[in-house]
Amino acid sequence: GAGQAAGACAGQAAGPAAGAGKAAILGDMLELGEFSQTAHQEVADLAGGIGLRLLIFIGPELERVRRPETSLHFENARSATEWLKNNRPSDLVILLKGSRGIGVEQTMEGLG
Repeated sequence: GAGQAAGACAGQAAGPAAGAGKAAILGDMLELGEFSQTAHQEVADLAGGIGLRLLIFIGPELERVRRPETSLHFENARSATEWLKNNRPSDLVILLKGSRGIGVEQTMEGLG
């Protein structure tokens, strides 16, 4: 269910690459129906508690939840990509996760 999706996402962000700075770019999880608000809040809470150097949220569902103060939120992947192009993070292992409809993978253009 929704809790499993949230846990898997946070687990992946906390996972491999010991010693490397870690970051996550997380987009809305679409088609969760009545579980959407709860699942998105779980993702925000879990991601905020694992010590990421950079945490970016993308999409309207993740805008509606409490997010860590140090995180960034963007309305869409295009806005996040522009920010990344102007603030190129370096020395980070970055997890990209979200529904295909949000287009999180587009942010890779800003990382190049």
